[in-house]
Amino acid sequence: MSQLKAGLIQFDVKLGDPANNLDHGEQSLRELASRGVKLALLPEMWSCGFDYTGLESHALDTPQILERLSDLAWELGLAISGALPEMAPEGIYNTHYFIDTLGKVRAGYRKVHRFIPAGEGVFAPGKQSVMVDTPWGKAGLLTCYDLRFPEQSRALVLAGATLLLVSAQWPEVRIAHWDVLLQARAVENQVFVLACNRCGQDPDLMYGGHSAIISPWGEILTRAGSGESLATATLNLNEVQDFRKRIPCLEHRSPEAYDLENIDAG
Repeated sequence: MSQLKAGLIQFDVKLGDPANNLDHGEQSLRELASRGVKLALLPEMWSCGFDYTGLESHALDTPQILERLSDLAWELGLAISGALPEMAPEGIYNTHYFIDTLGKVRAGYRKVHRFIPAGEGVFAPGKQSVMVDTPWGKAGLLTCYDLRFPEQSRALVLAGATLLLVSAQWPEVRIAHWDVLLQARAVENQVFVLACNRCGQDPDLMYGGHSAIISPWGEILTRAGSGESLATATLNLNEVQDFRKRIPCLEHRSPEAYDLENIDAG
């Protein structure tokens, strides 16, 4: 496929209120499908927010939420991506799931880079990056703080990703960093970056929105404001190879020069 219409569901995730969040998510997914969207992104921890006091209960609810999303994906012919709490024997993960248009959960990426200053140490640490095959190319899954670690995005791209999907709860106080990092990850890796952030306020923190879709050229195809929004854009998927032919950065890499043991420190 040479084109993809994608959508971002930016909303005020209600802390510890899955019923409200699920209703909002479902209504938004239906609206995006009615607009011809084929891939929809939701924010990080969108079912419950970072409700640490109820985290175990929320994680136990996730299988039912995934089942509901799978039914929706099948009904609407819509791929769905976003992060939810996952219960596992070793602990609770912050997991970015990808559900395909047939309703199958194709991937679950456990967040590697936890933002410890905000309390994310309660989550078990992910150990592996994840990429999923889609009708629109290989997609690398990222979650929020991962954006600050360019090595991970580059590794996904070297493995074949042409799309990077980011699910986030990025605070307003650092929203300028979010804007810059999204464009940087797109341009330096010559890929599309689709990033869905939440908006609104928890008791102690305001979230910045600015969900966006960025082209491999760094063009902002769509960007939401600071409030609730459904943002959409049509991606010309041929732009990835076009840009890479014009400026073949990935071919010009020199890995031996990046080896820490090969740096002349003077």
